[in-house]
This record gives sequence, C-alpha cells and structure tokens, in this order.
Amino acid sequence: MNIFSLLFGIFAIGFGLFSLFYRKSHPEKFGKLQKMQERFGEKTGYIIHWIYYTLIPILLGLFIIIWFIITGKSPL
Repeated sequence: MNIFSLLFGIFAIGFGLFSLFYRKSHPEKFGKLQKMQERFGEKTGYIIHWIYYTLIPILLGLFIIIWFIITGKSPL
C-alpha cells in the first residue's frame, strides 16, 4: 500500500478546511481572492475562489482516501 496517497488525501482535506475557516476570519490575507473579485465581480470571484481553494481540495482528498480504503491501491 502506498501511504503517500493517504497522506496526500489528508493534506488536501486539511488544506480545503483551512481555506474554508481562514477565509471567514482573515479575508484580507487572500490576495488571489481580491484579484478574482476585481476581475470577475465580488460574488462570482468569491465563488470561483471557493471552488478552487476549498471545494476541489476537499473532494479530491475524499476521493483519494475512499479509493485507497476500497482498493488498497493509490489512485495517483
């Protein structure tokens, strides 16, 4: 079994959760969020940033961990 895949999945979920909670407490620290809001508008920029930095890492991490548990093999 490749433990790297499991650790990568855990890291991806952790990154997504960190991004989710840190965005609420320190939105001024997200430079890319401000740039996306300037380019796409406030709401659309926020949604795009949320998808890229929160949703995708969490879903990717869950996929990798579930795949690893079910098959015992690395999807990477």
